[in-house]
Amino acid sequence: STSTPTERRKMSMLSNNPNRDRQVQNLKHYFPSIVTVASDCYDIPFNLPSRPGTNFTLRVLFPLGFPNAGDPPKLQLWPRSASSQLLDKNGFVYPHAYKGLSEWGQGSSLGLVAFEVIKLFDVNPPVPIGSHPASQRPFQSMPTLSRDSQQQPQQQPQQSSKPPPELISQHPNIPSVPDALPELERLTLEEIESLMNDEKEFEAFFLTLEGVKKTKREGEEIKKVNNELARKNLDLFESIGFIKAEVEMKQTELVSGLEEFKGKERELRELSSTHTPEGLVGKMEGYVTEADERSEELSEKFVNGDVDFDEFLKLFVKEREMYHTLAAKKESLELFMLNHEFNH
Repeated sequence: STSTPTERRKMSMLSNNPNRDRQVQNLKHYFPSIVTVASDCYDIPFNLPSRPGTNFTLRVLFPLGFPNAGDPPKLQLWPRSASSQLLDKNGFVYPHAYKGLSEWGQGSSLGLVAFEVIKLFDVNPPVPIGSHPASQRPFQSMPTLSRDSQQQPQQQPQQSSKPPPELISQHPNIPSVPDALPELERLTLEEIESLMNDEKEFEAFFLTLEGVKKTKREGEEIKKVNNELARKNLDLFESIGFIKAEVEMKQTELVSGLEEFKGKERELRELSSTHTPEGLVGKMEGYVTEADERSEELSEKFVNGDVDFDEFLKLFVKEREMYHTLAAKKESLELFMLNHEFNH
């Protein structure tokens, strides 16, 4: 089948866009566990210390011509969530929620923007109300973006029957609820009624159940993992801040160095223009004219009786010698230039 002009134009932009490739590599540098859904769609699985046990996915969508067109990427949170000031009704992050989106430019870092947005979610934790595309369903069953959303994936995501490896390795399996509890089967009807009528006794018995103990251990394990991830993220954020400050300092030095270089370049051009063969001939011609004018002025003074003969003779001979010397040098320089042009 033949593609439309819009599709051909998009494919051309995707195949010859080194700036886009750099942004993708930057995103993968920040999030090694990123999942490529399509050529302009990527999923970042993550967890929040404020929502332990809940897996989230930040979907990154590239607009047409990204990043050369200047439009910021679209960031969408899965599962769909409520009670978040950062998201619109379709789960997209408002551009004004983070200045990295509202002030997006050619020098922006996509990985850093996504990292900072995830940090904002921990401060303003979302309340999931929908399904999760990466960990609870295969990618082919991922909900399709609505018509009024700002960006849609361009092709069906690749199939995957498993959640991202990072989620598997970071969280142990939660035990399933058994069909029967051996601890209850050992109790008589009177003992069960006693448990139902005494809240403290029931709570003490409940805490002795092996499944409850295991669940508590799993919860502590998850909490420990999330705390460790949070510490690593904070350490990484601090180091990124130092690197960012260093880059800004280097950029300032670069701007200052460029200005100094341009000034030196202008000085060099000005000096070079006065030392060309043509410039030297022009200077020599000026010197010859000045020497001739001085000798003529001296002759007028002698005719008018302002200078006696001996002084006139002495000064006039000196000026004429200077005139002929300069004229000879000027003629030699012109002859040299003529021969140089002839040989080249």
